[in-house]
Amino acid sequence: MAAGFILWASVPAAMGRSFTHSDADLMSLDWYLNFSANDDPNLPKVLDKRDVAGPGVEFDIYFPRNVKDKHQTRGISYVSCTYGGQGTLTGVDVNDYKMFALKFTLVAVDGNSSPDTGGLLNVGALINGGDKWGYSPEVISFMQDHKTSAISSTSTDADKISIIGITVYKVSPIGWNPEGNVVTIKVEADPNSEILP
Repeated sequence: MAAGFILWASVPAAMGRSFTHSDADLMSLDWYLNFSANDDPNLPKVLDKRDVAGPGVEFDIYFPRNVKDKHQTRGISYVSCTYGGQGTLTGVDVNDYKMFALKFTLVAVDGNSSPDTGGLLNVGALINGGDKWGYSPEVISFMQDHKTSAISSTSTDADKISIIGITVYKVSPIGWNPEGNVVTIKVEADPNSEILP
């Protein structure tokens, strides 16, 4: 794969038009950017995704047992892309837009939504820009003094979509069960952005 990775800083939405995705679009995500995750059961996986009542799609994400110095066990980038899967959302002209935005809400950790359950998660709306891809990270958590919802707005200079989706990463092992977790996150359209037709 020729595309590289860059972590873009968040840019205010006032810098240009912003687009988002509908529930149907989110349901069409079907590929991991860590290609080995598509076949390796010991790496994080989306166990289930469901279009819930009202706005949003819930994703149940399995994080395996912590493995020292194995960063790939801490997160996923789950996308629609030209390199694998159906590529349903690729090839769409986004030349008139400067931002891709999604809202993320932590629903449960191992079926529990009590305060201080689990640790910190980085979440982001991921998209290609030129010949690279990246996301603007936001942190959500049930931990005290942290928010459970956030909007990630990622800048892009792409003419057409080649990679688009979500990223979810454990920030660190702190607060998480070292034997593994299932995290449920709701992802939905950013209410301040245009849904692509």
